[in-house]
Amino acid sequence: MDALLSNADSARDTMRRYRAAAEECRANAAKTKDLILTARPGLMQFAQLCEILADSIEARLGEDRHG
Repeated sequence: MDALLSNADSARDTMRRYRAAAEECRANAAKTKDLILTARPGLMQFAQLCEILADSIEARLGEDRHG
């Protein structure tokens, strides 16, 4: 049981890191003025991918609790 809790804690930490990275990318994209055509869309896309990864971890954690 301890291994399951440890894996869940590790997954939660990873999920939090992805969400923090997404937030940081969005903040940097908002501050980016000079490279609008290249940097901002790339930062926003990376933020979206981080959110997708975090959502998948969150869904998996929910399944672990119920399954």
